[in-house]
Amino acid sequence: YGTQDMIVAQTSYMNERLRDVLPRRAIAKLRTLPNPVDEDLIVKMSMEALPGHDAEILSRRPQIVWCGRLIDVKRPTIAVDVLAEVRRRTGEDYELTMVGSGPMEAELRARAGELELASRLNLLGQRDNPFPLFRAARVGMLTSATEGFPNVLLEMMACRIPGIVTTPCAGDLDMLSGLEISAGFGASEVAEALLKVIQGGDRSALYGKTLSERSPDRFADMLLRAPSSYPGGQR
Repeated sequence: YGTQDMIVAQTSYMNERLRDVLPRRAIAKLRTLPNPVDEDLIVKMSMEALPGHDAEILSRRPQIVWCGRLIDVKRPTIAVDVLAEVRRRTGEDYELTMVGSGPMEAELRARAGELELASRLNLLGQRDNPFPLFRAARVGMLTSATEGFPNVLLEMMACRIPGIVTTPCAGDLDMLSGLEISAGFGASEVAEALLKVIQGGDRSALYGKTLSERSPDRFADMLLRAPSSYPGGQR
């Protein structure tokens, strides 16, 4: 490091961590620029018709959608536990639709069976275009232990999911307007945040600020204006 014109961190938290490991000559070139999201493209893709089987699943009951690799760091089994807790506390017949593939699929099916929720867990596998599924969901959920920055939250916002909940798995999540961040990483804490979203009504109108701040054009402009810092970013 040091020969680059600029070193970009996605979040202020990442910026802080990089300062601990970068050589002195590189630190002056470190900037925080938030990941962009192409809202127009995502909206267009989200309008594609769902295949018949998917449409049947998404229309029969209110859906909580989760998207990611089925691996330990994403903590997908917590999502199943959250489903059980939300159903218990609301009395509503929610289902959990999980988009993604990975080695934990059998474990997820087993956990759903233990909780008598096998018929309420939809494992749809990896999808090239998950956005129509997002658009049809009632709530979006992220359960990760850690992330660099979870772009899936921006994608869910662009699809105007009425409510989105995440664990505190990355920096600068509090800068995403309308997002509900759980107090911790446990199933009960995520369920509490999810219930707050469900009971509080549609938040999708709040996403516009974040999406406009992270447009591709704005991202390009911030790059061209370097070394000016992103608000709330560079130290």
